[in-house]
Amino acid sequence: MSTPTRPVVSPTTALDRAMTGMDPASRQMAERAKGIGLELVWDRYQAQQPSCGFGNLGLCCTVCNLGPCRIDPFGQGPSLGACGATAEIITARNLLRNAAAGSACHSDHGRHMAHTLKLVAEGKARGYQIT
Repeated sequence: MSTPTRPVVSPTTALDRAMTGMDPASRQMAERAKGIGLELVWDRYQAQQPSCGFGNLGLCCTVCNLGPCRIDPFGQGPSLGACGATAEIITARNLLRNAAAGSACHSDHGRHMAHTLKLVAEGKARGYQIT
């Protein structure tokens, strides 16, 4: 089975690429951290390269203990996971599981907003008003 290929990573580091989109304060902190030798998320990302082509395409399933199952997008290897899942099912599962995990991580923000809105309605939240 052939592994999906990944584009060649440019000679710049992941941090250098990330810094092009950073605001000035974040860029200054990243440069400072780099200058004193602190390991940042981009350094750890760079150390993981090259990443798995199956995972990049969403065709790697780790839902059960029979995997990881890797579906060959070129049709030369496995086309079904151990459970019978197709490439489409695996990618949909991965997308939905990641979306649910991300949403769950930030549900406290919604709870805080609802709590604050209740306090505003009761007139107990200083500095807030309904107009």
